[in-house]
Amino acid sequence: MWIEKITEYAKTIRLINIKSPAIESEIQKLRDSLGEMPDDLVKILKELNGDDCVLLSVDGIIETNMRLRILEDYMPLDCLLFFAGNGSGDYYGYQIRKNGICPYNIFLWDHEYDNRTWVAGSMDEFVTKYCNGEI
Repeated sequence: MWIEKITEYAKTIRLINIKSPAIESEIQKLRDSLGEMPDDLVKILKELNGDDCVLLSVDGIIETNMRLRILEDYMPLDCLLFFAGNGSGDYYGYQIRKNGICPYNIFLWDHEYDNRTWVAGSMDEFVTKYCNGEI
């Protein structure tokens, strides 16, 4: 479902490099590194393991979250599970609550001002807004 939207969008900008789907061992590596994952994120990673434009690969998700969580110049960033970036140093992530990851709250973290702005209520809405140039 998402790959069709992203592939169609990729035809218009010619920048996206659709990667092969993540295999189960990669998904398990992600879970082992960062904990349980939202179903929608797992589904999209099983369709495409990153696109070199917005969606991070499994390894990119792990590396980005580990790197950002230890930064000291910002409010704590362990309250977000980052899965995508905008190419300018800002990242999109699911909200992490005490009882786990909330799949209905996706935020943009602005690294310049340390702002967190709600952008979507689901992965489907995120992908739609991204492909429509709304975020």
